[in-house]
Amino acid sequence: MELLLSHHAQHRQRNRAIPMDVIEHVTSFGRERHHGGAVVVEMDRKSRESLRRHLGAEDYRAIEEHLDVYVVLGTAGKVVTVGHRLKAGREGSTRRFSSMGRTKRAGNITRQAA
Repeated sequence: MELLLSHHAQHRQRNRAIPMDVIEHVTSFGRERHHGGAVVVEMDRKSRESLRRHLGAEDYRAIEEHLDVYVVLGTAGKVVTVGHRLKAGREGSTRRFSSMGRTKRAGNITRQAA
């Protein structure tokens, strides 16, 4: 199945250096959860194991470091955006902003413009 990426998703994929084959693997093997009107797909432990069995150990090791990403699918199954998970290994950890309106980047906390 060919994935359709929105212009925004294409831009984010390039800027965040997320390979297209990783996006395809995440949407095929990842765990889905609903968030608003969209579906967020991420790789949990079971998903990673299924992908490893599908690809074989050597091919899996080649892409394993890229699997800490999320893919957001819109209502028609089109990829809306993609990004890196901030806290790998923790379920549902795609949240970027704290409730205090601050952003954490590279260990620094900076206030967002109001």
